[in-house]
Amino acid sequence: MKQLFENWRHYILEDMDSDQIRKVILIDDENRLLIMKSSDMNKKHAGEWDLPGGHIHEGEDDIDGLKREVKEETTLDITNPEKIHEEGRIKFYKTSQYRGTIELSEEHTEHKWVTIQELDSYTIGAKFVKAAKVALKTDDDSETDNNL
Repeated sequence: MKQLFENWRHYILEDMDSDQIRKVILIDDENRLLIMKSSDMNKKHAGEWDLPGGHIHEGEDDIDGLKREVKEETTLDITNPEKIHEEGRIKFYKTSQYRGTIELSEEHTEHKWVTIQELDSYTIGAKFVKAAKVALKTDDDSETDNNL
């Protein structure tokens, strides 16, 4: 009976997004990070650049939700994400451990691997840039995780 209840609970909550967001700074072997351009599906941020990740489901574990979102958006499997920063309802993680070939979902139109210096030339949210700087431990403007 307990298993039946758990299966039913999982089914009911499966597609219910929470207001909690989990993003990852995915770092390649050249110390570049993955960014993706939002498609018209995302009316609020269409054409803007984004980090992999998104809303976790109600009752979903942070890491499980992050891995699911990255898989849905890129087909990549990530491992060992490390929490690096939190801002409001967004938790940022970093990892350089991933496998697979990027195949974007319809939520994004293109992707690029960019250096932290190149990131400023893209239309991407300031909080994403801050988290990327924390992940790559840059000291631009003497910022640290404590004063972001």
